[in-house]
Amino acid sequence: MPSKRKKIPIEDVRVIDGDTLKIKNNRKLERIRLLYIDTPEVNSTNLLEHFKALEAKKYISSLLQRGRDLTIEQGVIKRDHYGRILAHVYIDDIHLQPLLLKRGLARCVIPHRARKFKSEQKYLEEFLRLEAMARKEKRGIWEYEHFNGEMINRVRNIHHQ
Repeated sequence: MPSKRKKIPIEDVRVIDGDTLKIKNNRKLERIRLLYIDTPEVNSTNLLEHFKALEAKKYISSLLQRGRDLTIEQGVIKRDHYGRILAHVYIDDIHLQPLLLKRGLARCVIPHRARKFKSEQKYLEEFLRLEAMARKEKRGIWEYEHFNGEMINRVRNIHHQ
């Protein structure tokens, strides 16, 4: 089944964080979660994670400022458990998820149920390859040590004098 693409005017889009957008769709506000990636959280108590999250948000915002059209393409899984639309997002036909993965601003997250669908395989394979490349080259979040997928601040102790 071919996926359906929907164009949204850029002026109706707001960046919440590196993997979530808010759009106005027929006068209704909707959240869009970028499918198969996860970026650090903006309000993380880990300052390093917080700053990397701001970097991802700023990067997407800069692309939106220069862009004309935003297009979403939903995959097989339409919404997440929070009710957000799950989609591949394009700005002027440039796919956002691969850009974030290449820069090391996101990690690949693939639910088990998505692996079952042949239509999703082209994305999953590409996303995993891009993440591995960014990790190998220590770009973005991969520049820092990881423990169970979380960034660890290299500052272990702060000594007051």
